[in-house]
Amino acid sequence: VTVSVLYWRQMAADAPALPILLVSEGPEPPGIVERFGEFDSLIATALASSSVAAAARFDLSCMVRVYAGDPLPPNPAGKFGAVLLSGSKYNVTETHHDWLEPLKRWVREHSGTLPIFGICFGHQLLTVAFEGAVAPMEAGKWGGGAVECAIDRSAAAQDEVFG
Repeated sequence: VTVSVLYWRQMAADAPALPILLVSEGPEPPGIVERFGEFDSLIATALASSSVAAAARFDLSCMVRVYAGDPLPPNPAGKFGAVLLSGSKYNVTETHHDWLEPLKRWVREHSGTLPIFGICFGHQLLTVAFEGAVAPMEAGKWGGGAVECAIDRSAAAQDEVFG
């Protein structure tokens, strides 16, 4: 979450003051909604509590549910300041989803025109869209956890994302 918040700060500084498009790639894994709520609400809550300027541009009415057949906007630059690819119960290695290849093409096509940030499934999608490798976890289809990170502020100040 810390890395995500830092990245959102960078996006907020660089992106125009336009709404953020949330692209939802699938429903939540079993048990998540009951325990924590839906991904879109979790994202909105995390942004609202982060003091990140991008939170003000996060509007749940700007959501596309690709897994349910919602079309992706053909020309998102100029309409949206950034794109957020959400989590999902699916895995990007599952090739039977008819929306997956068009979404990867859309991400590649628009990656140079506006910032695109992925969470969980979303970052896996970014990886495979640009020819990276993703493999299923040995322990099962999905998992979660927390990792504590320490940031060297002097090194981070010179980094594009953290600086």
